[in-house]
Amino acid sequence: MTSNEQPGQDAKPPIEPEFLPIIEILNGASGLAEKGELDVALERIGAAEAALMTVAEPLRESPRGIALAAALCEGRGQVGLRKQDFATAYTFLGQAETLRQREEALGGRPNPLARAVSNLNLSSAAQRMGHLPEALEHNTRCQLLLTQTREPSAALFMAASLEARGTIFAQLQRFEDALEAFIAAQAAATPLLEAGLAAARPLLAEVYINTARVQHQLKQSVEALETAGKAADVAWQQLEANQFKDQQAGSLYISAEMNQVAYAEAVGSFARAEDAIFRVLKLIGPDPRVVEHGVGFYTRLLAKTDAELDVGDLPRDEVEESLGRLQAMVKPQATA
Repeated sequence: MTSNEQPGQDAKPPIEPEFLPIIEILNGASGLAEKGELDVALERIGAAEAALMTVAEPLRESPRGIALAAALCEGRGQVGLRKQDFATAYTFLGQAETLRQREEALGGRPNPLARAVSNLNLSSAAQRMGHLPEALEHNTRCQLLLTQTREPSAALFMAASLEARGTIFAQLQRFEDALEAFIAAQAAATPLLEAGLAAARPLLAEVYINTARVQHQLKQSVEALETAGKAADVAWQQLEANQFKDQQAGSLYISAEMNQVAYAEAVGSFARAEDAIFRVLKLIGPDPRVVEHGVGFYTRLLAKTDAELDVGDLPRDEVEESLGRLQAMVKPQATA
């Protein structure tokens, strides 16, 4: 959401004094949005837009003025994404990209990283609106722009864009392409985490979860089970690193463990599925999603033969006992 300057680019002329207060308002709006104060951030963006309109037209229509207008549109688009107002996000992010193309045509030098992030956000908005081919186009443009910058954060955005690309392919039911993108995202995110970049950890957990889902779709259930285990490990590390206050990591951890239950059941490894259920109950507590998932799992097992259960290393008496334990967790909630 901030102005379109990039350290490391060739030196540019000093920013015109008329633009300085507008940039200050915009940067303040960015900070408010990061703190979740979205409506106040929008008010500040509106104030910056009004201030920009008071600038003389030749300066406003200069490459720097157009870049600032693009940043304002980008700000509105990002707030739209945070509010899950994808139509608004799509409109303003598209305007930001159009303005940056205009800036470039006038001899300006739009920040490649800013344009890459804008296209990644635009891709996300298009995807959420069901415009999947267009989402894929903006994702491709994002990756191309990321190759044109040396900014350190570009590597993380590249991993994120690969993860997003895999998700788009999965929605298009192009599962082989999705798997290829997710594997590339793993390869991009893993060295970042090994280098100590904490932001790479939740991304990698999500990549593993999505990889496992696609492997399961491709009937690669054994591989899906192992990948889900990696996802659970990484998500748990994120929970520990944030002293169990990271709700996103908690949700990722539970999803990964419940995926392990599904994939273990698919390959007949019933004991491993049970381990995942009770590991979550021990570490997280009687989360209703886990209890419900577990009750369904054990109910399905009761329909199997004793021989099938024995092969899965979970005898019928253990199934009945575990089901009873989970049902006991449900009863207090039902009578409340």
